[in-house]
Amino acid sequence: MIRRMQRAARLWVEQGGISSVEYAMLLALVAGGIILAAEFLSGAVSNQMNETAECFDGTKSADGGEGSGSGGGGDNDTGQGADTGQGFVGC
Repeated sequence: MIRRMQRAARLWVEQGGISSVEYAMLLALVAGGIILAAEFLSGAVSNQMNETAECFDGTKSADGGEGSGSGGGGDNDTGQGADTGQGFVGC
């Protein structure tokens, strides 16, 4: 019992450099953390990208509902109306 305690104390006191096995363990821990973070964030990022795409293609209106209607009656010849309800405010 005393030998084990002395061995543990000696290992605790030694200030040797980090070995390649310890580097590999640290790398595996970091890689695992990155994989877990990517897994947890993938759904949130996917949802946000889909919402952003809906804002750009006009299928989502500024108030968060479904957009509809056309942009007729504008001041120029592009066919864009003055207020179609499909702005980027709120998207």
